[in-house]
Amino acid sequence: MHTNQLFIYSVKRNHRLNYIIAELFERRIGLNVEIVINREQFEHTEGPRLNYSEQFFEGVPQIIPAKLIFEKRIQNQELEISHDSMFKLYSNPLNQLGFDPIAAAFYFLSMHEDYLPHRNDDHGRFSQADRITVKNNVHQLPLVEHYARLVGEWLQSYYPSLSLGTTSSSVCVTIDVDQLFAVKAKGLARSILGLAADFFRGKLLTRIRIIIGKTPDPNEIYSKIIELCESKHIPLIFFMQVGENSRFDINNPPHLNEVKQRINEIALSAEVGIHPSYFSSDDNEKMETEVDRLRSIMSMAVKSSRQHYLRYQIPRTYRDLSELGIAEDYSIGFTDSNGFRAATCKPFRFFDLERDEVLPITIHPMATMDTCALKQHQSVGDALDEMLALKQSVTEVGGQMITTWHAEVLTGQIGAWSSFELLEQFLAHE
Repeated sequence: MHTNQLFIYSVKRNHRLNYIIAELFERRIGLNVEIVINREQFEHTEGPRLNYSEQFFEGVPQIIPAKLIFEKRIQNQELEISHDSMFKLYSNPLNQLGFDPIAAAFYFLSMHEDYLPHRNDDHGRFSQADRITVKNNVHQLPLVEHYARLVGEWLQSYYPSLSLGTTSSSVCVTIDVDQLFAVKAKGLARSILGLAADFFRGKLLTRIRIIIGKTPDPNEIYSKIIELCESKHIPLIFFMQVGENSRFDINNPPHLNEVKQRINEIALSAEVGIHPSYFSSDDNEKMETEVDRLRSIMSMAVKSSRQHYLRYQIPRTYRDLSELGIAEDYSIGFTDSNGFRAATCKPFRFFDLERDEVLPITIHPMATMDTCALKQHQSVGDALDEMLALKQSVTEVGGQMITTWHAEVLTGQIGAWSSFELLEQFLAHE
């Protein structure tokens, strides 16, 4: 008789252990887990068991815990690493698997690195080159899912009747709308400046034709994206900027009727989330204003978000988002190359290490972004090869491949090639 019940022994339990057991064993391996802290009770328990302690139980598979799970403080880790069959964090030759996959998975999913002193880039983001997965060139592997599969198969070797869950892979297209329109609906002052600039560039007539509606705005690619994704039955999310202008925020004035109307038209065919402005991660009131503004424009709930420039402060940004009713976030990803920023390709709940609690917000890690592809590849063909390789990695573990695109890149206004061609070719493989 097959079962998906697993009993795990630990000398104690805490919020960290509860979290990673749920994420690794329940959500990824598909097991129903009961943690047992009484030794005598565990010894008399029947069914598949796992010993997560330094104690010994005859015939029971064992993982000797690294210190991370049972620490109370946030501190630097002794990250012993091995590279035998896979990249293993918290390597320990005394462990049957050669490492502690529970602690390793927790290290990645809790984004432990971000809580420690680190070097930031020019936008205040954790310098990508300093991340442990990038340093070891494993940032394009969903390591957490590989750990889950390794543990599941290992447990099945002890308990052949143990039934492991399976999930099917999926693709999601997400669009960052930094400015809804490139030329029209810019407000009076910016429109006058734009007209003056195009007069000296010899493009005045073109701008006038766009403003009066004779020529489509350069950013007007949204209907094509919607039609393409609908034809392939691909989930689609637009993240809208509705904040105030700044050096890094060039979105259209959100109070203009033309802007409101277009946002609502898009919302009829796809999910619309908030794209909080550049400085919102440093200012909770600014973020609240923008979330409320988008809700007012659409007269409906706004449940998803992605930070502009992928600027976020861990854990503060996620506390702010969850308090505002944002339940799904898509900000976790790399800014300079494609890959898996949290070493996973499946959604995971955010664990606040400082408060030692799970927040009511789910992180959807993205795998690719068109601006990263532009930085890394000279042609659509090369970029497509990388995307398909990443998709294969996601498919192997039944994950979710979230792709990120920008209107200016899709239309070829930025970069050496149009990423819409890349999007079309990628979805042609669905």
